[in-house]
Amino acid sequence: MTAIAYPYLRIDPAEVMADPWTIDDGGWRVIGEYLPDWDYASELRVRRRVRVDHANIAKRFGIPPGDLRLALVVTFGTGGAREDRLRRRVWAQDVVADETDFEIDLLLDGLDIAQRFSLRTDILLASPAGVGSPLAPKQPGLRLWDEMLRVRTEPDEARFPIEALAFSQHFPDHRNAPWILEWTPAQIEEDFEGAFRLFINDDFRDFVSKVSLGDATILKLLMGGVRLQIVRGVLGNEEFDAVPTEESPLSIAAAVRRWLALAFPGEDIAAVRELAVYSPAKFEAGISGVGEEAAAIA
Repeated sequence: MTAIAYPYLRIDPAEVMADPWTIDDGGWRVIGEYLPDWDYASELRVRRRVRVDHANIAKRFGIPPGDLRLALVVTFGTGGAREDRLRRRVWAQDVVADETDFEIDLLLDGLDIAQRFSLRTDILLASPAGVGSPLAPKQPGLRLWDEMLRVRTEPDEARFPIEALAFSQHFPDHRNAPWILEWTPAQIEEDFEGAFRLFINDDFRDFVSKVSLGDATILKLLMGGVRLQIVRGVLGNEEFDAVPTEESPLSIAAAVRRWLALAFPGEDIAAVRELAVYSPAKFEAGISGVGEEAAAIA
């Protein structure tokens, strides 16, 4: 890890006492890196306590306590392999001399979560003090302390069962194809899990070996192509626009809506269909860039 030298003083870690994030699942417990058996139809309630040593921070900065105004901010992010594709502020509170102890309690909609989520806690400079040491932060919005929690709601392995078959025997008409996905685009209201079977061509032993070993590049290309086929199939279904995905958050249609929201934030279905027709390169790049894959041969 590379240390960052900031041109201004920041809050010392010892000056912030932040309890771990906890989750309410019938009783409060510390959130781990993975939430097994996550139900997208449910709400997620999380909380933590944060205490800020405002007096000591003001002293180090050379700013009178009454003039130092900080902001404690929590943002929620979701989607993406390493960086969040979507992020929004979900909680904020001023930190001043007489208000330094906070109980953060959040209720998040499960439908807003795609594969993983993060909670970032920041302490920012809320307003310029006009006084202080030469190295004291001066610009409002400067991040003086931060912490990130990342949680997976789905396992790292691929969401498609993968089976290796010799296409020369089982799919002779497609003997040169590296993979085939079996599914029915007409049944987009079915649960996503169990609706697909992904076959890879065992005649291409090097390809199968790389998939089996979890080669990141091969898996990204493979799963990007699979995801693209599903999205195109669902977009071609005239019933897609009318499917109430809120009532079936685990359906194929709901999964595609989440992918589209991550790939093309703010765009409606009509705009995405138009992009697929008139700018297929951008459309395919957006869809293939969603998600992070790993797989095991069934």
